Amino acid sequence: MSREEPALSLPKGLSTRRVRESLRLRLGVRLSARQVAASCKASAATVLEYEKRARAAELSWPLPEDLDEVAFSGFLRGRPTGMVPARSLSLRVPASAEFVLEGVVPPGERETEGPFGEADLYYSRYETPFDYSAYPGAYGVTAWWDYGYWIVRIGHRPPSQNPGGAIPSVAEFFVAQDESEGQRILDEIGARYVILDSDFVLWKIDAAMSVTGKSAQLHDSFVQEYQGEYYLRTYFFPEYYRSMSVRLYCFGGKAVTPAAGDCQVISWTMQGRYKVLTRAPQPFDTYEAALAWIDSQGSGNYQIVGSSPLVSPVPLEELEGFSLCHDSESKAPVSKTETMPQVRIFEYVGQS
Repeated sequence: MSREEPALSLPKGLSTRRVRESLRLRLGVRLSARQVAASCKASAATVLEYEKRARAAELSWPLPEDLDEVAFSGFLRGRPTGMVPARSLSLRVPASAEFVLEGVVPPGERETEGPFGEADLYYSRYETPFDYSAYPGAYGVTAWWDYGYWIVRIGHRPPSQNPGGAIPSVAEFFVAQDESEGQRILDEIGARYVILDSDFVLWKIDAAMSVTGKSAQLHDSFVQEYQGEYYLRTYFFPEYYRSMSVRLYCFGGKAVTPAAGDCQVISWTMQGRYKVLTRAPQPFDTYEAALAWIDSQGSGNYQIVGSSPLVSPVPLEELEGFSLCHDSESKAPVSKTETMPQVRIFEYVGQS
């Protein structure tokens, strides 16, 4: 049978479940396209394209209950899905499918769905944060919400967030600005381990901040001139480096004293919708010297920044309640020249 090419190919790794989630966040929660893209690991253009198609089809969130997978597939492709007769059943199946599993489900038999991708019933059997009172010695694992299925399936442990969505009180941990606040949250949800990965620290941390309802900005993009050309460059703010997730993932929970020149100050003006640097970033020997210089400038837009997630412009205290227990063998780029373990796992041991 011939296969039709979809009008808009799904980005690699973006399943129909992710598309549904992007629509939920965009149309239901009303996050920005950039925030949805960070959470769903897609480009902002893709998020906006699916939103455009949903509005053109007069769809809103929640999606209609009678919108089946075939109809939803047609929505994704931008045209109706071609159907052909199945080989062993009196049903019609998508003509463009690579594989079709045909079988019969006896109506009188009942089983739990098991931990698979669309297992809403299975995962609705428990609530998060999990109640550990009846299970002495049990513990949970804290990670960003969309890794919850893996924690249950592979680790056989309850995640601190329901795999179907983020919990604001748990998201607070990832962006908490001091260890005592982070420890308080983990104590309340009964977590023993924290899992962090490069994608979260680089992009998804914005989604965590949005879920908390706070307006603090962790980084921003600025137009910068270099040798007669203009570039858009990202700089990270002190709140980024002070967050629990960055202190753990990027610095292993160790104390950090910025070296001379690590602390930079930028100044900018607004030109249209862009922040344009008025000069090259100015390095300082210490964080205190940078603060004093900014105080002496009076009016203007000034900001202490770092240019790499791995080089903090601000001093950081050691995190005493956490111990690094695993680094993945696979590496991930965190800057143009630096790599880190793709996944890092920390044990929460509490106050020493």
